[in-house]
Amino acid sequence: PYDLMTMKAEHVDAGADGLICLPYFTGERAPYWNSELRGMFFGFSLNHSRSHMIRAVMEGICYSLNSVMAALKEFGDIKDIRVSGSFTKSKLWLQILSDVLNQPITLPDNSEGAAFGAAVLGFISSGKLKSIADTADLVHAKKIYTPIEENVAVYQQLYDIFVRLYHNLQGEFADITAYQQKL
Repeated sequence: PYDLMTMKAEHVDAGADGLICLPYFTGERAPYWNSELRGMFFGFSLNHSRSHMIRAVMEGICYSLNSVMAALKEFGDIKDIRVSGSFTKSKLWLQILSDVLNQPITLPDNSEGAAFGAAVLGFISSGKLKSIADTADLVHAKKIYTPIEENVAVYQQLYDIFVRLYHNLQGEFADITAYQQKL
């Protein structure tokens, strides 16, 4: 499915021609912790196709991750961003993430980040490893994605709209959630 989605989305320019997706289809956890959030497409016009919608969803998820990144930056500098999970099968999605974050991102050669982390913690608790630092030589970069400057400019402008939509629609999110709960 990622190959098919990528094939459709890669024919659409960065910014999906002004189509923005708020990907809150099940509420949102970090950084908003708001179960009343709902998904939406904003900026829809007759010029948008299914391919635009796919790209807008991919970009919207990356905008949401950028909101998490902004919250994390309050605790200090981010020095290294490594990604894992099934979305890493899409080169396009990884490039979009790098562009939206305006940061290089590293795709490790081990795509099982959560399982690897759990195993490391198990080795540390059992005494087989002294610290997480002992694992530095175990994970290597498979590929590093770097931001594309012209895409960064597009995404910064649209991310600002994305954030304003979130903040300005709080009442509407609560109202539609109340309505849906009655169904």
